[in-house]
Amino acid sequence: MQKKYFLFLIFSIYFLSSCQTPNREQAVKLLQLGNAEFKKEQNEYALKYYDQAIIKDKTLAEAWNNRGTIHFNFDEFENAIKNYKEAIKLNADYTDAIFNLSNVYFAQKNYTAALSLLDKLAEKNKDSSKIFFSRAKNNLKLGNYTKGITDLDKVIRLKPTFIQAYDSRGYLHLLVGNFEKAKQDLEKAIKNNSDLALANMALYAYFKDKNYKEAEKLCKEAKNINKNESYAYNVEAYIDLIENNLENAKKNIDHVIKNYKNNAFAFKNLGIYHLKNKNFEESYAYFWKAYELDKQIIGFYPYFLESYQQKKSKDEENKSIAIIQQAQKQYKDDILIGK
Repeated sequence: MQKKYFLFLIFSIYFLSSCQTPNREQAVKLLQLGNAEFKKEQNEYALKYYDQAIIKDKTLAEAWNNRGTIHFNFDEFENAIKNYKEAIKLNADYTDAIFNLSNVYFAQKNYTAALSLLDKLAEKNKDSSKIFFSRAKNNLKLGNYTKGITDLDKVIRLKPTFIQAYDSRGYLHLLVGNFEKAKQDLEKAIKNNSDLALANMALYAYFKDKNYKEAEKLCKEAKNINKNESYAYNVEAYIDLIENNLENAKKNIDHVIKNYKNNAFAFKNLGIYHLKNKNFEESYAYFWKAYELDKQIIGFYPYFLESYQQKKSKDEENKSIAIIQQAQKQYKDDILIGK
């Protein structure tokens, strides 16, 4: 199964030339064999060919890039980084390897490092929708919502049929309070059967229209489209928590944690569940778990602060205060917090 990132391997043979050495020619043939296996999703076989290609010719940047992608697919992030960096060392303008490296940083939740690479790529690739879309994702994670919207404006101009961009832009419009623009984008995505847009429209229905029943209906529609996506379950649980429908919320929370063990949103919801039940020890522990998984969860810090105030642990006190103070500055424009 390939990861849900824009990843690039080199399948062309443009680098073949008449002046190649025998080792280079053999390395290129091994690279092509690896690519054929990768297309069949035979990652282990592909990796062996890329290993052999690099043994034959360590200057073949494409083999380093492609091997990096195999390691990334195996969640071997450090090995992926080493391979992508080697490819870039061999070719400083290797756009695909730089982009792939940014995706590893995103997966590691090192959004600042990813954004730095994407900023450089965007300067030279002004017509690349994939680069601007990826930059928008990182800007979202860093709380740079307006910059994310600007990136998605560019994506949609370049690729008007890219439905996920409308959904993402609609969500960002929600976060900054542009409700009508959010609605327009989400409705366009919903027409194309987007389960994520339906879940985001549930947020719109609840926070803008104060319509709990409509929000609940939209979440159910989203889950019917894609039962394997956690987002609608998390959104429904979050809205139920705000409404104090705690047992309904717990069912969705349990479903997500059972099927997605490292889902930060679900642990945030579980922290809220225990906070509302006045189980402050449990609440505090689950908020820390959510924080460790992802420090940029929308609407997380007001609850974290409340939990901290209810349970002042001296061991955690200074660390908690520093996190809260920093987060309040960065996420002061969050509106989807239900408080």
